[in-house]
Amino acid sequence: MLAEVDALEREGRGPITVEVVDRLALGIERLSQSSPFDAVLLDLGLPDTEGIGGVLTLSAVAPEVPVVVMSGLDDGEIAVRAVHEGAQDYLVKGRTDSELLRRALRYAIERKQVEVERLRLLEREQEARAAAEAALRTRDQVLGTVSHDLRTPIAAIGLYAKALQASAHQAESIEVQAQRIEKAARDGLAMIQELLDVARLGMGQGIDIELRRVNLAALAREAVDEQEQNAPEHVMHFSAPGEVWGIWDGPRIKRVAANLLSNATKYSAPGSRVWVQVESGLRGGERVATLTVRDEGLGIPEADVPRIFDWYQRASNVGERKGTGIGLSGSLRIVQLHGGTIEVKTREGKGSSFAVHLPIRE
Repeated sequence: MLAEVDALEREGRGPITVEVVDRLALGIERLSQSSPFDAVLLDLGLPDTEGIGGVLTLSAVAPEVPVVVMSGLDDGEIAVRAVHEGAQDYLVKGRTDSELLRRALRYAIERKQVEVERLRLLEREQEARAAAEAALRTRDQVLGTVSHDLRTPIAAIGLYAKALQASAHQAESIEVQAQRIEKAARDGLAMIQELLDVARLGMGQGIDIELRRVNLAALAREAVDEQEQNAPEHVMHFSAPGEVWGIWDGPRIKRVAANLLSNATKYSAPGSRVWVQVESGLRGGERVATLTVRDEGLGIPEADVPRIFDWYQRASNVGERKGTGIGLSGSLRIVQLHGGTIEVKTREGKGSSFAVHLPIRE
């Protein structure tokens, strides 16, 4: 093979650099040390390889580098096997001049580039297909869970309406049932609005927040009162220094509080405590309002923390508890639209604390 390589170097047509080693191991070492080579010319007669074993080794070590095999044997079966195992061409020593060698190398490089690009396209296609299948599975899970959850307020409306009809002569009972109907309808509409927000955000679209001057302490108190009705088996502790006013989208910020409270009770044992605190102060030189929800629940495994705000992601320790994985994701996006942040502190088995920081702009 050296004669053909020497002729190629002497010819000097166009920029070409040839490095020669007399062992496969040395060639592999050079491939790993240097910038990518355009091609490898492999002699099947190297002392540290046998047959087409060298082709297999090079294909594994440098899969994107084209290999042209040279052998003293004009053996069609070996040639076919060499190409089948990853070589781009097979040349016979003594029957190859510099022009044929140059052309074989050029074609090998072009074929390898096409092959590599085809494999990359195939990998991207497979990744896209896997992502699409995962998205469909997630969609089905989310729709199943949401449809289940929506049945609760809708069924409640029907039950309360029947109770209202049965007690039409009792004014006090009518008022209570009407309040319950109103709450169930409000809960159902809130779920639908959350789904619409999630759909828009998931498609990369924005949502229009309606900014008004609202009292964060009052919003949080309302969310706590409603959660006490939904999860009476938990003990709620609410504290606020007074009114905390700011320019925010009240219904959406209340939904953030409701999501955090729902998670706190869902992932905590009956009888456990949940603390809700609203305060204001300086953070990084900026006036902010902070809503903190702390529980004594499952906590989040350390490995799961970086992805808990990703769409449709849930902690690995939630077990059979139902959920969609959209509450925290949607909450974070809503807070970010207000220029705020959510800070999480958690320890598996000990509980979690979520602190929502919102800039105060009046």
